[in-house]
Amino acid sequence: MNSKVVVGPEDGTAEKPRPMVTELLGTSEAVGIGTLFINEDQVLKLHLHSAFGRNRDTVTGCTREGVMIWHIGDSTHRVVPVSAIYLLGSHSPVNKYIFL
Repeated sequence: MNSKVVVGPEDGTAEKPRPMVTELLGTSEAVGIGTLFINEDQVLKLHLHSAFGRNRDTVTGCTREGVMIWHIGDSTHRVVPVSAIYLLGSHSPVNKYIFL
């Protein structure tokens, strides 16, 4: 499997946007931020946007197409409890955690 990132819609004005997908080539540094949420089927999901780069080349986008991770060197995160917050248009409050 090759790593792929959604880098935007082909046409930002289209009524039904079609995703623009690019393949990540080689090894790169990565940083990302995401939202953990429970979907309508009560399954925990992660929506993650990341930037991948090496030297002066960078690709930024959504990782929903799949990204291969072969080595993690550094990891820093904080977990902060959040109450009565609405995520992704949900109509019910979520009492979970957000990674910062």
